[in-house]
Amino acid sequence: MATKTNKITAALIKQQLNKLCEARAVWENGVYKTSNDELYNLLDRCLVLFKELAGERSLIKELNDLLEARGATLTNGTSLATKIVRYVFDGCSAERSYTYARVLTVANAEKDDKVSMRAFVNSRNGVEAIRKAPKDGSLSAAQKTKINADHAEKHYANAKALAPSFTSNNAGLHPNTEATNDFAVALVRKNKDGSLSIVFGTNNKALVGVVLAEAGKEERKAADDKNVPTQASAKRDARDARLKVIKGGTEAAGNTKKPLALAA
Repeated sequence: MATKTNKITAALIKQQLNKLCEARAVWENGVYKTSNDELYNLLDRCLVLFKELAGERSLIKELNDLLEARGATLTNGTSLATKIVRYVFDGCSAERSYTYARVLTVANAEKDDKVSMRAFVNSRNGVEAIRKAPKDGSLSAAQKTKINADHAEKHYANAKALAPSFTSNNAGLHPNTEATNDFAVALVRKNKDGSLSIVFGTNNKALVGVVLAEAGKEERKAADDKNVPTQASAKRDARDARLKVIKGGTEAAGNTKKPLALAA
């Protein structure tokens, strides 16, 4: 199982990626038809790189530049996992690229660091099973998007603002006159002094819908996390319930003795 060592830098990204490419070539030209062990090792190493690059904008830009230098076409929707797979498994089919990227995404979200990629993939019945598994329940992507957007419209209609209220004559910062909601989208820039400035606004209905869906998704997740009882609170609630039962039983029997102490 690959483990993270020193923190990667922009200067080392190409070196790391090329090492993975060389290992991939050895796998494809050697044991590709007889064993998946090397594939799992490659995916494990790709996952380590994925975790190192995630959230590091400058490093992801470096990866983008390396891919574009190879002639790859990227969009804003191209995931980090897909970018790494495209570089390491250069020339593989779109289906294989999607499959390996899906494995990386799922493993990043669900695999314990102490578990090898091979063990994780086998526990999910192989890479193809991971690729075919629904990403989130049985709802379609369109259904989930609508649910999240509707939730966001209701929640953020009266939610506390992240910044002081202001007025503006910029049409893009005002709701679209054909829309059924009161939202627009702003582009925020972080300044050198750490302050934030709105530099662009749009009320494009499709774009506002995408942002509302993402906002609803994040808010619903935060609400779910908040409502999940902690281990300590669950233990305390169980103790209180047992205490209530015992107290009720002693009172019904007219017993004036104190109940026995309960184990924590």
